[in-house]
Amino acid sequence: MRKKRFSGKSAGSIGIIGGADGPTAVYLCKQEREMDAFLQRAAENATANLRSFLDLIAYLKNEYHAVECPLSAGQLSMLKVNVIRNHYSHLLTLPSPLSAHPSRRELRRYLKEDTSFEQARAYPAEELGLSFSAYRVPAPSIRSKLSCDCQEDTIVQVELKSEYLCIENGCDAFHRDLTLWRGVSEEDIADKTPRFCSYAYAKKEHGDWL
Repeated sequence: MRKKRFSGKSAGSIGIIGGADGPTAVYLCKQEREMDAFLQRAAENATANLRSFLDLIAYLKNEYHAVECPLSAGQLSMLKVNVIRNHYSHLLTLPSPLSAHPSRRELRRYLKEDTSFEQARAYPAEELGLSFSAYRVPAPSIRSKLSCDCQEDTIVQVELKSEYLCIENGCDAFHRDLTLWRGVSEEDIADKTPRFCSYAYAKKEHGDWL
């Protein structure tokens, strides 16, 4: 397919997706611009209010009556893998990075060469000083505090050193409450980190920063 050529402002606003152009590329670029604009507005309105990770765990216990519960071998292994891949990826051998708009062939190559999951699973957690725990949050406590229809107990898995947190069975209201309560730092706001992005969209869902 012959690729269209654009000049001036158009050239900067049209992307080539998977080697093809057209409506899909335009739609995705529009979404990207809208997201960037929203995050910029959010950053201008945000105030640093980050609470510590230990305070977040105390919040779970005090406000939601969360109780510590054991992690199965499978849960512990998966939690370790996620922590290492998200926070210690520099310890892993990764394939060469993908291009901004990878083709299907590039994606297949990357997936074939990516052994980060196996590497992380084999990496000894004790070498990194990782500390894992999990908490069961009763569904009645969530319903009472958030006035939602949560039906299942929620499991919150954490790793203290990296401050990694994973929620199983949690409703949207519970996710949003924890995100907003934890808050963001000045660095999060300035760099628009993943934590800030989660916070901004949680604020939007709560009715702020529309």
